[in-house]
Amino acid sequence: MKEDVTVLVHGTQRQPGTGEEQMKTKAPGRYLTKGLTSFVRYEEIPEEDGHKHTTILRMEPGRLVMTKKGAVQAQLEFVPGKTTEGRYETPYGVLMLQVTTTGLSLIENPDEVCVSLQYSLGMDGDLLSENELEIWIK
Repeated sequence: MKEDVTVLVHGTQRQPGTGEEQMKTKAPGRYLTKGLTSFVRYEEIPEEDGHKHTTILRMEPGRLVMTKKGAVQAQLEFVPGKTTEGRYETPYGVLMLQVTTTGLSLIENPDEVCVSLQYSLGMDGDLLSENELEIWIK
């Protein structure tokens, strides 16, 4: 796959008692493979805060790590069937999150990578949200 790519992200978030929220992002990115591990880095400017965020996805068989840098700093690890600890830093403080991954699919083709991710976020034993992400790297 080429190094300069376009990253398309479609996310759905469901929070208890508040309904469903959709998010779509399209951004230029850089793609790199080292052995069985693939990386993609892209920058986005979310409408809600107007600040640039850099996202790095580290993809390997059975595992995905998402790192965000910018106004918000975060590192979340997704391993199907497991709950991992995640760190989410905001200007208002640090949140320690429980990330429970219920599904992760990674399909790599010569000209495209497709990631499908289903997970929930919790904090102190309470469910914060159930989430789905579809990521296309072309």
